[in-house]
Amino acid sequence: MSCERVLVVAAHPDDEVLGMGGTIAVHTRPRRDPVRVVCLTDGSSTQYPGNLERQSQKFNEAVRAASHLGVSYYVHLRLPDVRLDGLPHVEVNAAVEQVPSPPARHRSSRSPGC
Repeated sequence: MSCERVLVVAAHPDDEVLGMGGTIAVHTRPRRDPVRVVCLTDGSSTQYPGNLERQSQKFNEAVRAASHLGVSYYVHLRLPDVRLDGLPHVEVNAAVEQVPSPPARHRSSRSPGC
């Protein structure tokens, strides 16, 4: 049986959990589909400007939450927080296109990974 590779794109950390958490869990738990999350912004640089310790803490919290859901890959693209609407779409698209794709594999059993 083949699996589905899932990519969740969220504007800010926690958007993926609040908006897609149930769907992510369905893919990672009973189906064992690999799920990758891409957050366009770090979600904290505007709230905590210059506070690298707090920004790092927020990133680690987001990674931990994603891990609890079974997410296999999590990244912040570090686009301007709270200013995505001012960026040309081509810049947002270019940033997302830089995220590496997982290798495609067929699996004959429901073991983890595609």
